[in-house]
Amino acid sequence: MLFTKQARVVVPLLALALGAAACGGGGATTDGPGTSSGPTAEAKKGGTLKVLSEEDFTAYDTAPAYDTNTYHLLRVTDRQLYTNMSGEDDARTDMIPDLAAELPEITEDGTLYTMTLKDNVQWNTTPARAITTADAIRGFQFMCNPDDPFGAPGYFTDTIVGYKQFCDGFAQVATGDVAATKAYVEGNTISGITAVDDKTLTIKLTKPAADFIHLIALPTVSPRPVEAVQYLADSPEYRMNKIESGPYQVESYVPDTSLTLTRNPAWIAESDTVRPANVDQIDMTFGISTENIQQQIDAGTADLAVGNTAPPAAALSQIPETDERLELNSTGGLNPYAVFNTLGGKEALKNKEVRAALNYAANKRNIVQVLGGTKVASPGTQILPPSVVGEGHERQDIYATPDSAGDPERAKQMLADAGFPNLELIMAFRASGNGPAIAATMQEDYAKAGVTLTLLPQPNKDFYSNFIQKTAIAESGAWDIALPGWSPDWEGASERSFFTPLLDGRVYSDGSTNYGKYDNPAVNTAADAALSAPDQASSAQQWNAIDKTVMEDAPWIPLIEQTQANFHSDRVDGFAYYFSASNGDLANFFIK
Repeated sequence: MLFTKQARVVVPLLALALGAAACGGGGATTDGPGTSSGPTAEAKKGGTLKVLSEEDFTAYDTAPAYDTNTYHLLRVTDRQLYTNMSGEDDARTDMIPDLAAELPEITEDGTLYTMTLKDNVQWNTTPARAITTADAIRGFQFMCNPDDPFGAPGYFTDTIVGYKQFCDGFAQVATGDVAATKAYVEGNTISGITAVDDKTLTIKLTKPAADFIHLIALPTVSPRPVEAVQYLADSPEYRMNKIESGPYQVESYVPDTSLTLTRNPAWIAESDTVRPANVDQIDMTFGISTENIQQQIDAGTADLAVGNTAPPAAALSQIPETDERLELNSTGGLNPYAVFNTLGGKEALKNKEVRAALNYAANKRNIVQVLGGTKVASPGTQILPPSVVGEGHERQDIYATPDSAGDPERAKQMLADAGFPNLELIMAFRASGNGPAIAATMQEDYAKAGVTLTLLPQPNKDFYSNFIQKTAIAESGAWDIALPGWSPDWEGASERSFFTPLLDGRVYSDGSTNYGKYDNPAVNTAADAALSAPDQASSAQQWNAIDKTVMEDAPWIPLIEQTQANFHSDRVDGFAYYFSASNGDLANFFIK
C-alpha cells in the first residue's frame, strides 16, 4: 500500500505527557472493498484530478478552518507542525512530524513542548522564503481573530499558558479593521509560546495534556505568513492572495464556480513524508447537484466529490459493496444531530422536559432510510459515539423507542404536561446533500407529536460560520433547532474533541461550535477531571457518567451515527481515507 512506503512515526500517547490518559483504539473501518486499503496499482505521477462539489469550500484560510469541507483543500495547500496519516485505521492514529523535524521534546512534567522546524520548508512567495517560528506563532494568534475565528478556542485557552489572555484582548479589536488587527498581532504576545530562534519553538501548557499533539496538528494551527496580516481572515482579498506551504497552490479561482490547483514550485518533496502529491493539477468545479455529480463519477468524466457530498441514497442502494469504486469508512461521529437554541429560540426550549419530549418524537429509523439504509447509518443514542471513548465505553439510550422509530404519543403528552402543546419551531439545515430529505422526513414525523417544524434551508458554505455559529443570529430567534454534523478531530480517545467545542459553555464566544450554548457547571467540572484522569479505564467511566448527565439535560438529539460512503471513478486509484475530511486524501490519488 502506498502509505506504508512513507516514513511514519508511531506516537504512544503515554509517552507524550506524564500522568496523562493513554490513547484508546482507533475508529474501526467497515468491512468491504472500500476500506482505505490503498492503491491496487503502482502510483503514477502526472495528470489532472477532476473534483466536483455542490458548493465552494467553507474557508480557504487556516485561521477559521473547522469543518471537513475545508480540510479537503487545506490538506494539499497548507502544512502543520504535525499531522496525521491517511489510509488504514491503524495508521491514522499515528502523529507525523510535518513542518517539525521530529516529535516534540516534552519536559517539565509534561507541560513544556519544544519543537524544531525542518530545513527545506518554505512559502511560495517571490522569492520563496523559509517558514519560521514567527510564522508558527502568527498562526496561533490569528485563530482568535475577531473577524472569522476558530470555532473551538477552548482547545487552546484551556491548555496554553497566556492564550486566553491574548484572545480576550484580541476580542476587543474592532471587526473589519485590518490596521487594528495587524497592530494587535504585532504588538501582543502569547506568553506561553516562545520563538527561541527562527527554527525552535516552545509551548508551555497550563497542565499536562496527553492529546496536545492532536490539537496542534489541526489545520487551523498552520503557520501564517507575515504577508497575510494585510488581509482580514478568509476575506476575498485573502483568498485571491493566498500563500501556500503545501504541494499545491491556487492557480485560478472563481468563487462558487471553480478552483484550479497546480504544483507549488516552492514545495520540496523530500521535506514532506505525508503527501505524495501524485497528480500535476486538481480541477474543482462547484455548483453541481448531487445527482449530476454521481452520474459524472459513474461515467468517468469526473473522479470524486468533496464537501458535504455523498452518493445519493437512491444511487447508493444500487451500488454493491463489491464495487471497488465504493469506499465505506467510519467517521466516529454524529451526522446529523439536532441541537436546540437556548440563546434566543422559543421559551419552550429552555424547558428540559420539552427537549426530552422532542428526543422521544424523533423517528431515527426513517432518517436511516433517507441516508441509504444500515449500510451507511445507524440510530444515534448518546452524546459520545462508541469510537470516541473507545475501551470502557458504555452504550446508553435513555430516550429509547421501539426500533428507534420514535414515540409521538408519548412526546405529545409530555409537551402538554409541560404546558407547550402544539409547539411551533424553526429548523435550520444544510440545503445540500441529504439535508432537505432529512428535514422533510423530520417535519412529517414531528407533526405526529403535534409539533410544527418550519424548514429553513441554508447553503452549506454559510450554514456553520455564517449562520448557526453567529451569536446574534441565535439570539434573534432565527432558528430553534439546527441539524449540524460532527465527527471527532482525531481518532482514538478523542473525548475532548466532542466536549470542549460542543458542550463546554465556559468557553462560549461568537463563532463557537457550542451552537445552542449548553452550559452545566457540574458537567464542566467532571470533564476537567476526566481530561486529567491517570488512565484510560478511569477516564472512560467518567465520560460515561458525563454522557448520561448531558443526555438527561437533552441539549441535543443524537440522530445518526454515520458510516461515510465515498465514490470515485475507475480512472483513479490511491484512495486513502483522510479521517479529518471524511473522504479520500487528495494528495494520495493518482491517475491509473
